[in-house]
Amino acid sequence: MGEIPSQEEVKDILKKKLNQAHEKLWSFGFFILSINNLDELVKKYGAKIRSDILENIIAIINNSLREFDKFGMWSDNKIIVIIMNVYRGDLRIIANKYKRIIEAQKMTSDAENVGLSFDIVGSINKVDDNLNSLIKRIKQLLSDKNYYQQAVRIVE
Repeated sequence: MGEIPSQEEVKDILKKKLNQAHEKLWSFGFFILSINNLDELVKKYGAKIRSDILENIIAIINNSLREFDKFGMWSDNKIIVIIMNVYRGDLRIIANKYKRIIEAQKMTSDAENVGLSFDIVGSINKVDDNLNSLIKRIKQLLSDKNYYQQAVRIVE
């Protein structure tokens, strides 16, 4: 699958993006794609399906990002995408685009279609954000009960 930034490396990227945003008065956003049924699929189809699914999704993301946008793994089943120079409405459009593209991919295992269940949550940086406030917001987004009731949700 290649070297995908880990959560610790993503935190370093977020810190750099925050510095750029403060210096150049840019906004940036992030969204997290959470594959809800990844563990179920691994139990049903075996461990190889995990790497197949992640490679497929990461290839989609990697092929459509601008060179200054970044992504990495937030956890075993969560991919974070960081988009520079974006505002809330635009981030929602971008996240929905990824959702449609990923849903359109036909993942198969032993000639059987593998259905992915995933959610996307995200946010835009705030003027007074620091790394700790961003990490706190990410944790809140991922622990929110409403998170699993909407396919794409972008918050302030």
